[in-house]
Amino acid sequence: MKTKEHLYHFTKLSCLLEILRTRTLTLTSSENWEDENDKYFLEGIYKDLKGIKTVLSLCLTKADNEYHLWKIYGKEKEGVRIKFDKNKLETELKKDSQFKLKKVIYIKLKTLKKLKIKYLENKTSLDIQELPIYKRVVYRGEQEWRIIHESNEDKDRTELKIDSSIITEIKLNPWLKDEKEANSIKEIINKIELLLLIWLIIDLFYYHKPFVCILLPFCSLSSLCTE
Repeated sequence: MKTKEHLYHFTKLSCLLEILRTRTLTLTSSENWEDENDKYFLEGIYKDLKGIKTVLSLCLTKADNEYHLWKIYGKEKEGVRIKFDKNKLETELKKDSQFKLKKVIYIKLKTLKKLKIKYLENKTSLDIQELPIYKRVVYRGEQEWRIIHESNEDKDRTELKIDSSIITEIKLNPWLKDEKEANSIKEIINKIELLLLIWLIIDLFYYHKPFVCILLPFCSLSSLCTE
């Protein structure tokens, strides 16, 4: 039996609401990332060696409460932390071979520079599979994992459908001290779930399908929101 593991995603409240509304995770291009090395290895070297047009990703972490993750990725007071069941997430990803979950490998800057030189001198000497997950060792505290999507189509984003049971907790940001604000956020989440339930019931009745077992996963998120 697998040990229960979790991965976390720090993001803005608006992104969380979109995830709950659509039951999807959005993977995007690394073009807007601050780390130039990340962009170079993903958008430059990897795409070239694989002969593909698009590499998209979503960043996750094993670090559950790092201050700078709240500060940078959670956008401080607007931030939330989504907790995912790692085993269930891996099961979802196995349904589509274009999506893969990979653990980031942290290496020294001089090693990254050597890899760039290798690429320029002899492309065949590089381990292609690890290129999308190299990152400077200075960031190792992030304990990052990435969902990677590859495609021969030109696109800047793609969606991964998920089962709601993958989400095991939603934590509101530590800067949110106002209880009224926190309760308002929880109420919004509840309303989104209620609308989804109504839509599902109508849709499933229309097609004359049993609906009880499908509704169950949608009944859990409202009780998972913590401060």
